[in-house]
Amino acid sequence: KKIEEAQMKRDEILSSEKKETEIFIQESENKFEQLILNKKKSLEQKLERFKENIFLNLMKNFFKKIIVFKITLLARMVLLKYKPKIVAVTGNVGKTSTKDAIYTVLASEFFVRKSEKSFNSDIGVPLTILGCRNGWSNPFLWVKNILHGLELVIFNKSYPMWLVLEVGADHPGDIKDITKWLFPDVVVVTRLGEVPVHVENFKSRDELIAEKGYLVHALKKDGVLVLNHDDTDVMKFKEKAK
Repeated sequence: KKIEEAQMKRDEILSSEKKETEIFIQESENKFEQLILNKKKSLEQKLERFKENIFLNLMKNFFKKIIVFKITLLARMVLLKYKPKIVAVTGNVGKTSTKDAIYTVLASEFFVRKSEKSFNSDIGVPLTILGCRNGWSNPFLWVKNILHGLELVIFNKSYPMWLVLEVGADHPGDIKDITKWLFPDVVVVTRLGEVPVHVENFKSRDELIAEKGYLVHALKKDGVLVLNHDDTDVMKFKEKAK
């Protein structure tokens, strides 16, 4: 009888342990399945955000290309119509201060406009020519800028006799593209420096310097080239201008 009771007790214990084990396994399986579902959902959300970001970036680039094309076209038409004298300033050190100094001298005698802040890119240069602000991500402001450009082209407006433009290069081709339509009367090259700004975006320092050289090549035949005599690399542009 004692043996039977012991066996019964043993069976109860085994049954209880088996049940607890089954419950543990089931709970573990449920937690694992929930973890997998959560991971899957998280990955799906990240993938969806990634796709949205790609789409937004593509749309931003597409929008930017359209804006650059339109404001550049208007800027070219404005230059052809009003024929202002153009001073273009480039270099890696001292562009903005040199631009401001030139503007101060010219403004004492003439109606002059200069690049605001560091408006020296494929967007900044046309905006300065049109006398507009950067619209950034505001489509309404870009529409306003385009309408202002059309107004300058269609109607006879008061326009500066001189433009003092800062021209920079963040990436290869930046200045090359601008000089396809911008032909300065005066080019000023300040200083290049041993480690020029944005050199990390170019294959070498020489490539960046060559990019600056496109502005010198764009100088009008009867134009004036002003070089920093203390910078040997800048003085090399003298030969290229001949």
